[in-house]
Amino acid sequence: MYRYYQYNNSTSKGDCLCYQGYYSDNVNTLCKPCHYSCLNCTTSSTSCLACPASRQFDTNNQYCVCVSQYYQNSQSLNCLLCLYSCANCTDYSICTDCNAAKFRTLNSITKQCTCNNGYYDDGNS
Repeated sequence: MYRYYQYNNSTSKGDCLCYQGYYSDNVNTLCKPCHYSCLNCTTSSTSCLACPASRQFDTNNQYCVCVSQYYQNSQSLNCLLCLYSCANCTDYSICTDCNAAKFRTLNSITKQCTCNNGYYDDGNS
């Protein structure tokens, strides 16, 4: 299950390979699913080879994490867009840092990116 046959003309041999999103356990010749954050993996569920477009590889944790301005939804595990004013967030409107180029500063109490003095919120940036 989760395998397909591929014939290699140069070696005149065929191999059973795992589909994308699965890796071979090399013990029971089973294809096991990769970690949900990986697009492809090699020798274990978290040995990611590639990440989906909404994720990037985190060398510290060895798996794919959401890119800037996205957070991982705790129910769907998908990467969802943060509120427009956040540079990064842990939930839609809970900012962890702000984009200084957009003249915003993180309010440590509300976890919102508020406009610097002399600027106003136009609802877009």
